[in-house]
Amino acid sequence: MSKDSATPIPKPFIVISLVLAVALIVGVLAGAKVYFNRVALTPVSMPELPSPLAGSPECASLLDALPNTLMGHKRAELAEPAPAGAAAWQSSSTERVTLRCGVDMPLQYTEYTPTFEAGGAQWMRIDDPIAGSNLTTWYTTDRSPVVAVTANGGTGDAARALADVN
Repeated sequence: MSKDSATPIPKPFIVISLVLAVALIVGVLAGAKVYFNRVALTPVSMPELPSPLAGSPECASLLDALPNTLMGHKRAELAEPAPAGAAAWQSSSTERVTLRCGVDMPLQYTEYTPTFEAGGAQWMRIDDPIAGSNLTTWYTTDRSPVVAVTANGGTGDAARALADVN
């Protein structure tokens, strides 16, 4: 007969090991969240574009009235130098919505261009023609200054979200 020579592990040692393991997991998850927020939610960089009316009082009023959330994204800070008449919302570094006020009407617009109504404004949609891009820009067609909202093409119900922009 052989006697089992293994000594049992003391219960306090097991409890301490479990507590340390759980604390390590919580620490790693908290650190990952902080790192994600610092890296992925950096200020949005927007280049200067011809926006002759970006400094108008109408654009200033629009920017002041914009919502904190648009198309499921939170309002984001713009990187310096921030262009006049611009705003952005983002959920990550690749999921964002940008708005520009005071831009020129796109050359694709004619009196026959199909538009839709959202929030009391008429909007036209232009999809980015570059292969692999899924960006879509909506332009107001019935008011001045012109407002342009750009987002990923698969961004839910654009009409409902654009109503929040007016």
